[in-house]
Amino acid sequence: MTESTRSLSVFFLVAFFGLLAVVAFVFFMLGWRPPVATSEGAGIDGVISYLLVVTGIIMLASTPRGDDPASGTTPRRPAWQAGS
Repeated sequence: MTESTRSLSVFFLVAFFGLLAVVAFVFFMLGWRPPVATSEGAGIDGVISYLLVVTGIIMLASTPRGDDPASGTTPRRPAWQAGS
């Protein structure tokens, strides 16, 4: 696999999962849930939606992005990947 083919396939893989995340987010934020039976239920639904959004933001923000030349360290790689 050449470098350009590999980078193209990585791009499409990232685009696929990004689109999947956006579609899942939109689907779950739509009003597909049944109406709440009590006034407290609306507050609970709001808290759950808030927690899901905040958790997703924290996961995206904490994902390592690769080598950081400013820190002077490189991330550890598995043994099978050490030669590449």
